[in-house]
Amino acid sequence: MSHPSDRELTAFGQSALSPDTLLRVDDHLAICDACRTRAAALSGATTRFDAATAAIHRDLTTEPVRSPAARVRANIRWQYAAVAGAVAAAVAMAVTVKRDTASASPSASSAPARAAVDVPAASALTTEEQTIVDRALSSGDLPVAAAVASLRQQSGTLMGGPSRAANFAPVAPNGIVDHDRPTLSWSPLETHGQPVTYRVDLFDSAYRRVARGAWTGDTMWSPEQPLQPGRVYVWQVTARSGGREVTAPPPPQSEARFMVTDAKQHADLASLRRRADGSHVALAVLLAHAGVVDEAERELSLASAASPGSSAIKRLQESLERQP
Repeated sequence: MSHPSDRELTAFGQSALSPDTLLRVDDHLAICDACRTRAAALSGATTRFDAATAAIHRDLTTEPVRSPAARVRANIRWQYAAVAGAVAAAVAMAVTVKRDTASASPSASSAPARAAVDVPAASALTTEEQTIVDRALSSGDLPVAAAVASLRQQSGTLMGGPSRAANFAPVAPNGIVDHDRPTLSWSPLETHGQPVTYRVDLFDSAYRRVARGAWTGDTMWSPEQPLQPGRVYVWQVTARSGGREVTAPPPPQSEARFMVTDAKQHADLASLRRRADGSHVALAVLLAHAGVVDEAERELSLASAASPGSSAIKRLQESLERQP
């Protein structure tokens, strides 16, 4: 992602850019600490900090804007945020206010705004990690690990016949999971009002059954015993309703497979979560890069809830939905 020039940053501070350029520079400032610092220095308008807080508060506590022109006006918040950083260098440049005021004190709206730049400073991530995050935000594509595709493309024949039902299928986990007792979930079987129960069978990569769940009406299940780290597992779910049983996924569909992280991967991911420093977007990108797709999806959902109008987050979510 190319950095804006000093001329563009100066014009940005004066609202003198075309709408397209304004949006591009604004999106870049949302992820680049260095350029926000440059923008603050070039503007020299540090006295606008209070106005910045008030403007961003209004932006985040009103209904999301819809029209392109309104989107441009809303995105000007980053020029205010850059100035805020010049005054308070210890905090990130974007300022947000919690929208849930039900439990807030009466003076909460006048309290100092909480820093919420969604991508941590370069000092928190390695140079390689920051490059991965920048590239994903620039392209709009999550860098999902090749291991995930490999797991999804495996096929074989487990127990159960070819019976199938539309939309009844495993949902999660996908790819690599950083938990030794992951929650397996599936979409429900359509039974037109008839009662239905489900049972999960879990196998190792040699198709030896390692766990079988009890029949349940829930659409999720976790093994009682921890799974082995670094191992690949295959699973299927059987639905029973109206005297018939249906198993998913049925042949010849790809098997539902996942891998549990080993000790080193687990430690590396724990370190990554600490260094992401609360940035849902950065963590989502790097988790996807590591193959931990389900957690990456959850982090993107949290990021979207915090910034519902973000086109960058929406592009990343859409790229994840396009994954096979």
